[in-house]
Amino acid sequence: MPTASGISGKGGSVKIGSTEIPMRNWEVTFADNTVDVSNFTSRNTGGTVAVTQHISGIRKYDITCSGFPDTNLSPLVVIGSTATFNLGITGGASQTTAYPVAVVARITGMDFSLDVNGALTVDITATSLTSA
Repeated sequence: MPTASGISGKGGSVKIGSTEIPMRNWEVTFADNTVDVSNFTSRNTGGTVAVTQHISGIRKYDITCSGFPDTNLSPLVVIGSTATFNLGITGGASQTTAYPVAVVARITGMDFSLDVNGALTVDITATSLTSA
């Protein structure tokens, strides 16, 4: 069974490569497809009742960024290409020690939308190439 947790940066930054992109938000979901390795010896500290045992499996990050496209975006974001996403977060001391998150990912999608009363927006999705 996959396990997942995520973080998002509503007040932060998005860099693709070394270029900062004007995004409104970003979100990263961490997932680990654990492997069930339960067996006949999976007893709880020598007891007679077997318990399930799991080991870490293939891990991945799913990234979503939403914002406003500009001239910096076009040469960087090509569907199917890879890029390093540097996702920054603004917050207290506990948050700044663990972030920014840097993920090498393949860009899997771009959705553009335009409202008659609003600005052009873009949603970029990507999936990591490396395990966490």
